Amino acid sequence: MSARPDEFARLIATHMREIYRYVLTLVPSPADAEDVIQETSIKLWSQFDKFDPNTNFAAWAFRIAYYEVLTHRTKHRRDRHLFSSELVEKLAERRAAMSESLIDRRRLLEACLEELSEPHRQLLRDRYAGTETMQALAQRTGRPINTIYKTLDRIRRALGACVDRKAAEQTA
Repeated sequence: MSARPDEFARLIATHMREIYRYVLTLVPSPADAEDVIQETSIKLWSQFDKFDPNTNFAAWAFRIAYYEVLTHRTKHRRDRHLFSSELVEKLAERRAAMSESLIDRRRLLEACLEELSEPHRQLLRDRYAGTETMQALAQRTGRPINTIYKTLDRIRRALGACVDRKAAEQTA
């Protein structure tokens, strides 16, 4: 058992979303991902004393999560919705390789979100963080549903262009 619980708590809090997204790319459903995440968290804690703090925690956690995905697959091998082992391995490799790039783009997206007007940020929150359907959102705001779809599309395009522009500025 680890003698560094504060360090573990800090690292797991910092990387849990990233680990969850990694697992979600390897299993067929969010419910399966939650199961794998629970087992992964237990394994990470029980093996934390083996983690070298001079290395990459996310990469170490991804490796443990990968083996937990394989264990989950073994337990559910009769489920016809499982990906092939070869596909899971390729997805895991690709996702791990993209990790740093995705973290950088997520930071750029956060900066771009700050540049949006408050009404646009609120519309994004209402649509993606809320539980309302588009129909309910349209009714509540008194706007036609097609207008909301078009506005969201423009916002997404603007955010994508902003992230691309900021990424290009960073590499220049």
